[in-house]
Amino acid sequence: MDSVVQFLAVLAYPHVLEKNKRDPLAEAFHAMLHKACYWKARSSKNDSVSLRTHIPEQYRRRTNRKYQNLVNKGMRRISHRITVGNVAARFLVAGIRVPYSSAGENSLSFPANPWEGPIRLRFVTQGNTPEGQQSIGMELRGPETLRDALRAVVKAKEQGQAVFVSEDDAIENYKKQIWLPSMPVLHLAVAIFEELCRYPNPEAPYGFGDAGEDGSRLVANLVWHPEWLAPALVRAESYRSILPERIPGGDFNPTKALRLLPQ
Repeated sequence: MDSVVQFLAVLAYPHVLEKNKRDPLAEAFHAMLHKACYWKARSSKNDSVSLRTHIPEQYRRRTNRKYQNLVNKGMRRISHRITVGNVAARFLVAGIRVPYSSAGENSLSFPANPWEGPIRLRFVTQGNTPEGQQSIGMELRGPETLRDALRAVVKAKEQGQAVFVSEDDAIENYKKQIWLPSMPVLHLAVAIFEELCRYPNPEAPYGFGDAGEDGSRLVANLVWHPEWLAPALVRAESYRSILPERIPGGDFNPTKALRLLPQ
């Protein structure tokens, strides 16, 4: 549990000047998850006094509102990293060809982030075997430029939130405010994006706040099922080596990326 919470805190605040924000966010995650578990398991629905006395003292140093504000800010950051991981993942898989036994749908869907609509990834469904016989397969086709990829993110946001923005301004703002600040953890963002594709798990324990919210459920899944973290860190380390060749413009520098290795 601790390792996952620390991972999420680093993902939210990857820069050296933000290190002082990691521990408060980790504490807020711990506190809200601990309180949510006890709250759901209490015998009386009106037992708020028992809730206060059974919660460890270190999780009562701040008010619930302060903890929730820390969590909300952290989750916005994590949401940004997941969207950036989506963009990077589409560059990683572009050009992959997979044999396919029969013609099917002509697109794949990756979720843009936990609470927005999907971004489509196109592929072709035909080709030839070495013997010259026609076969059915697929080739994943990602964006050709970073601007194309960011344009897809902007359009997904417009559709998901029913907002209309100036496309050029939105792309530049996204690149400056979200894409570039995510470079130290881009490889980690791809890894957690992959995990997101497997969640939410309907059988997961309770999250914090409203257990029905996607962000709460996502964190609950990741924290209460920590076995995903070690393999994800191994994959992230391989992505750190591959991404410089895949990401246009040279934005990602592997020597400046944070390295988190499983123990």
